Amino acid sequence: MLHYAILQLEGCIMKRNTILMSVVTLLTFIGCGGGSSSPDTVTGKFRDTYVSGLNYKCSSGTKGLTNAEGEYTCNVGDTVTFSLGGYNLGTVSASNGVVTPKSLYPSNAEAEVNVAQLLQSLNTGDADGIITIPQNFDGLDDVTIPPTDATFDASMTTTLASLETGAVTLVSEADAVAHLQETYTDVLTDLVKGQTFYSTIYTEMNTLESFAFNADATTSTWTELVGGSCTGSGSIAIEGMNINFTPTTDSCSDSNDIGSTEVLTVTEIKDDYILVAMGASTPQRLYFDEAKARDYFISTTSTTLTKSMLEGKTFYLDDVNEISTLTFNNNQITWSVLFSNEGDSPSTYQVANNEIIIENEEEPIKFIKEESDKLIFSIGNERIILFKTMNDLKNSLEASIPNNGLVIDPTNDSKDSNVQHDGFELTSLKTEIVNDNLVITVKAKGNILEALQTTPRAGFGNILWISISNDYEFGLMSNGKDYLTKNHWDSNHNWQSYDNQVQVTHNTVVSNNSVKITLALSEFSTEIRNFEYIHVGVQMADDHNDPDGYDESTDEEHIFDEISTVVKVPKAT
Repeated sequence: MLHYAILQLEGCIMKRNTILMSVVTLLTFIGCGGGSSSPDTVTGKFRDTYVSGLNYKCSSGTKGLTNAEGEYTCNVGDTVTFSLGGYNLGTVSASNGVVTPKSLYPSNAEAEVNVAQLLQSLNTGDADGIITIPQNFDGLDDVTIPPTDATFDASMTTTLASLETGAVTLVSEADAVAHLQETYTDVLTDLVKGQTFYSTIYTEMNTLESFAFNADATTSTWTELVGGSCTGSGSIAIEGMNINFTPTTDSCSDSNDIGSTEVLTVTEIKDDYILVAMGASTPQRLYFDEAKARDYFISTTSTTLTKSMLEGKTFYLDDVNEISTLTFNNNQITWSVLFSNEGDSPSTYQVANNEIIIENEEEPIKFIKEESDKLIFSIGNERIILFKTMNDLKNSLEASIPNNGLVIDPTNDSKDSNVQHDGFELTSLKTEIVNDNLVITVKAKGNILEALQTTPRAGFGNILWISISNDYEFGLMSNGKDYLTKNHWDSNHNWQSYDNQVQVTHNTVVSNNSVKITLALSEFSTEIRNFEYIHVGVQMADDHNDPDGYDESTDEEHIFDEISTVVKVPKAT
C-alpha cells in the first residue's frame, strides 16, 4: 500500500513545552554512509554536519579526536564516549554508522538540542559542512551541569562568556535546530538515495514489498513481492529527517489515496533495517536485504496450517464482482458462487508443508497466517483471503466502500496493441442510491461511443459491459442505447445475433466521455438486495459474435480497460 515508501518524521525540533521531531537513532547503520573498518574494528562518523576535533574514548581504551569527516575508530563491541576536553557529551555503542546529537539522547529532546548548541557555538572553522572544535580545548573541564540539566542554557551562557581563550556566545535553540535539520536532511538523503528497501510495513495487508528510491531521492517506486502484485510510484521531498512521499500512481489503491501523503516515522536504524512506525502502530522494518526481509516476513506472518483449521468449514471470498464460498468437507474442496448456480465439482485436497494441495491443480495454495476473522493465503503473487463468516466478509466490504461513492483509476493502461483503442481508458466510476435506484456513472479518457464503434476483430463485437455482483449483467452496444443482456448468450458463449439488440427499461445517458445508467433496485434479486453489498464492475471489451462457435483455448475476449467498486444497497422490503 502505501501502500507507499514514505519515511516522514513529524514535527519540528523545539525545546521545552514543544514536541521534538522523532529523528533516527543513527547508531548501527552499516554500509550506507558509515565509515570503513577492519574486521576487528568499527569506524563511524559524528555528524552535526561533520564534527572535527571532538574527543572520543572507546571502552577498550582507544582514544583520539575525530577527523575532518567526523570519523572515530573503536574495537567491535565497544561503547564510545564523546567529550569536549573533559566535558562529557554522552555515550553510544560504537558502530560503522553515523552518530548525531539525537543518538546520544534518543529520548531527551532538550539534551539533543543542548549538545547541538554547544558544538555549533565552539566551531572555529570556516569550512562549509564541518564543525571544528578548538585544539586542546579544556574550557568546560570544570563544568558539572550535564546536557540533560534544565539549567543548561543559563549555565553555559555564563561559562562560555568567561572562557580564558575568549568569550563565546551560545548559539540559540532556533539556530541549532535549523543546523540540525540541514544535517538530518543530508544524512537521510545519503541513506535512501539509490537504495532499495524491502518491507512488511503494511502488515494488515500481509504483503512483502520493495521500495526503490532513485539516485537523487526525489522519486520512489514500490512493488508487492508476496501477497499481491500491486505497484506504484510517487515524488519525494526530504526535509530534515522527513521523507514526504506523494503518490502519483498506484495500480490497486483507492483513488482517494492518490495525491495524499502518508507518513512513516523512522525511530531507529539497525545494521539490517530501518525501524519505522505509521502513526500509533507498532514499528515495522524496512530491510536493506531482500533475503533477510523474506525471512522476517515468514517468521512474523506464518503459523502452522492444520487440516482441522479447514475441514468441515465454509469460508467466504470477495472475488471482485462476485461473492463465492470454499467448503472443505470429507477431504474435498468445493467452490461455488453465492446467489447463482455457478461453481465447480468437488476436488480432493490435502494439507502439507503449510500448503493446500488440490487434485489436478498445478500450483498449491500457500498459507500465510490466521487472523481473528480470516485465513490468508497466496497463489504466486496473488493474495487470497478466506473470511470465516459472512459477517466478517461484510465488515471488509463496508470498509472498502469509497468516499462519496467515487473511485478513480489512476493507472495508465490505455494502450492495446491488438485493437484501435490506444489512448482510451476508463477513469472513474461513481455509484449512488437515489430514490430506490442505483445510479452508475462511468467516465473515460476518450470518447466512449467512438471506442465502441471502432472496427472490432473478425468474429467479435465491442461492448461496454456492466456487471452487478454476477447477478445482473448487460453490455452497452455501439449505438449507445441498446444492450446485450446476460440471458442473450447461447451455450457456446456466442451472441445469438449481433443484430438481436435489446432495449432495456433502465435509463441511459451517453455523452462523449461518460455513461450514466439508472437501474431500479427492484431489478436485482432479493438475495443480492438482502446481502446489502454489491460489486459494480465496468469493462470496455470485445467478445465473440461468431455463430460458428467459440474456441476458448485459442480466441479469448479482450478487456481493454476496467474499473470496479462496492456499493451498499438497502435490503428488499
